[in-house]
Amino acid sequence: PVSKNSIVVAPVAIALSAIREQAEKAAPRNFAGKAENPISQILQDADIGWTAARGPMSATGDKDVLTISTPITGKLNVTGSLSAKATGAL
Repeated sequence: PVSKNSIVVAPVAIALSAIREQAEKAAPRNFAGKAENPISQILQDADIGWTAARGPMSATGDKDVLTISTPITGKLNVTGSLSAKATGAL
C-alpha cells in the first residue's frame, strides 16, 4: 500500500458573536503595572504605576478584516521629587 497526502479546502463560517464571546473570556477585565523611571535626571525616587479596566468587547467584520474593540479606562499615578538639576532649571 502507498500512502498519499491530501489537502482539503473547505469554506468555514464562524459567527462574530462566537469570536467576541471567546475574546471576552480570554482577556482580563482589570490589569495594572509599574514602570521604570524614564526621566531619572529630572525626577528622582519616582514611583510610576498604572491601572486599567476594559469594558465589553465588540466584534465586527468585513471581507478579510476582523475588528475587535473595547473601551479602556485607567489611571496613571506618578510620584517623586524633582532632582537638583531640574529644580535649578525651573
